[in-house]
Amino acid sequence: MIVHPTNARLAEDVDLVVKHKSPLVIAGVGNPARVVDAIRGYVGVVFSDVASSNMPDAWQKPEWMV
Repeated sequence: MIVHPTNARLAEDVDLVVKHKSPLVIAGVGNPARVVDAIRGYVGVVFSDVASSNMPDAWQKPEWMV
């Protein structure tokens, strides 16, 4: 899923993922926080490319990686 702000159908894509409770979402080209927040309700998993170390709190490294 392209999560860049220029994706005009991002909201529709996220709604579709939630509707079908996709267990795995691959997010790219942008901040995946919106997708992570949306699928948190049914415990899905998001894989994302990370181009910045300024990750949101939801993406902090687990203790075993510190």
